[in-house]
Amino acid sequence: MAADATEQTSTAGTVIAGTVYAGTIGQLGRRSDGSRRVVFRTASSTFDTQWPKWAYQIAMAAFLYDKQLQVIADGQPDGDKLLSVNILLPLLRPHQGSQPAFRRPLTSSNSTACRACPARYRWKTAAS
Repeated sequence: MAADATEQTSTAGTVIAGTVYAGTIGQLGRRSDGSRRVVFRTASSTFDTQWPKWAYQIAMAAFLYDKQLQVIADGQPDGDKLLSVNILLPLLRPHQGSQPAFRRPLTSSNSTACRACPARYRWKTAAS
């Protein structure tokens, strides 16, 4: 999905028409008047704007876990113009290496650690 592209998105029967942005959070914080400030960076632009509480909470999670956001807005991503804010999860390439894949459970067939201890070592107990 290209950043800053106009698109129609259908969500549960409701059509949302707006500008779609993909980017990261550069900074976020609160001002003395209680407003929530978010610096949202896309590939081509940086927006320093105020976001409502619901969007600010999603932005905070994306900032803390270093994730990208998809923002759909009626124009620029600012305050009441925000229609949808989503955290984008990274796409993982299919595993092709000789090492165990990320998140693959270790078994005796793909790990030497599972084979080493039982046969080679005998643990001494207090009785022995």
